[in-house]
Amino acid sequence: MAERFGKPTLAFDTDAQMSLTFAIEILESGTVYQPFGNWYEKCISEKTTILDAIVKYEDFMRGKLSKFDFPVEKMIFPFEKNLHFVPSVVDLYWLELDLIDRAALKGSFPGILKSISKCLPPKYEFVFFDCPPSFNLLSFSVLSCVDLMLIPINPDAFASRGLRILLEGLDLRIKPNSIP
Repeated sequence: MAERFGKPTLAFDTDAQMSLTFAIEILESGTVYQPFGNWYEKCISEKTTILDAIVKYEDFMRGKLSKFDFPVEKMIFPFEKNLHFVPSVVDLYWLELDLIDRAALKGSFPGILKSISKCLPPKYEFVFFDCPPSFNLLSFSVLSCVDLMLIPINPDAFASRGLRILLEGLDLRIKPNSIP
């Protein structure tokens, strides 16, 4: 969307496997794209990653903070003019075990997206999320704020069954809201 149509686009990697983050970070030559690598290390050291935003949002939802004032602009890498990127971190894998407040985690992405839309000049016309291959609370949070869901699957019986289980489970959990 960013390249083909010139539309401001934001992409999130919310998968602890970090495949999209590695795809951005590693050049075809096998070397690290240094501007991203340096920026990413700075985000980790300054605690401005997507995980830090989620934790701060949880603190806000639990009443530990009077407002959600995370610097969301610092977790967004301006990859190209119309393409911005929020990388994943490995510790997202442990998120549900570390966080106690399930309701705060379920509402985190709508809250974070609201903060992004308030403070950043480019109004993103498209926001894409790379979610983990298994369903968890973070996936639920992401899916609760999307208009369209694309699920790449292998064309086999197991993937088809897994997709049916996912959609049926979403239907039960998201009602009375409609599934994207």
